[in-house]
Amino acid sequence: MLKHIACISTFLLGFSLLSVSCGSAKDVDANLPKDISERPVNESSQRYEQAQLDQLKASIESEAAKEKCTNASEWAFAPMGAKACGGPQLYIAYPKKWKLRF
Repeated sequence: MLKHIACISTFLLGFSLLSVSCGSAKDVDANLPKDISERPVNESSQRYEQAQLDQLKASIESEAAKEKCTNASEWAFAPMGAKACGGPQLYIAYPKKWKLRF
């Protein structure tokens, strides 16, 4: 009899923990950021993102212009932007030694 009570109480405890953990999992998604494909796209957000990319590109090009290119193997290329049909919009050159700073 005591064995049955222990089994029943263990089952009830496990069931209650399971139901609480499953119920709290639904709320976790509410706190996560939305997927980029679900985010509403409007003209102002696209202009803002393009302005950020333009500023970043100008900053990288400005810093890279200060470097002398004496050996092409010391430079690398990074893709930037995206074409509608896939692939990067452009590539930007930077010195490989910058990888050590970041």
